[in-house]
Amino acid sequence: MTTKNKIIDVIIDYIKAGVNLDIISMQKIANEVGIGKSTLYEYFQSKQDLIEHVYIYLINHYHERLQAIDYLNNFETILKNQIKLIIEVMDEAKTIMEAILQNTSNFVDNNKLVIKEIEKVNRSMEKQFFSILELGYKEQIISNKYLDISSQYIVKGLIGSLSAQYVSGNTHFTEEEVIDFIYKSLLVYLK
Repeated sequence: MTTKNKIIDVIIDYIKAGVNLDIISMQKIANEVGIGKSTLYEYFQSKQDLIEHVYIYLINHYHERLQAIDYLNNFETILKNQIKLIIEVMDEAKTIMEAILQNTSNFVDNNKLVIKEIEKVNRSMEKQFFSILELGYKEQIISNKYLDISSQYIVKGLIGSLSAQYVSGNTHFTEEEVIDFIYKSLLVYLK
């Protein structure tokens, strides 16, 4: 593992532990990594720069996880696998995202690089879902209703909100049941 990745891992550990990053000094971070403070500054210009890199690292890490879809299956399998990945990523990222939002929401709201990265991931995921839905249309499982922009919002909302409810424990469904419920609900809407 590179020194830069060790530094990023230390910050991620702080985030997971719910530590307010404002109170952590660059010296403390350097000590935990086992490097000098000057070495830390060779990698990151400031604590803000470090936090920005950590956020972008996390965004890209979860995006890569969400992109890991095997398109060699049929529509139902691919869509259910995508929903499963969304649930896994939401569950894994839940603690991290809650800590980020509690401690540094102003940073995220005002950071153009982080916002740009989030927008890039959103566009990529929209393309991925469009490809999956296009396959459902080609297999004659859904209608071309998926082409309508309002339908795309409903699809994202249904998947996102039901997945979030499951991850938060606000449903009686098992993971397999919630995936099946989301899939069947999408079919009803998109037929």
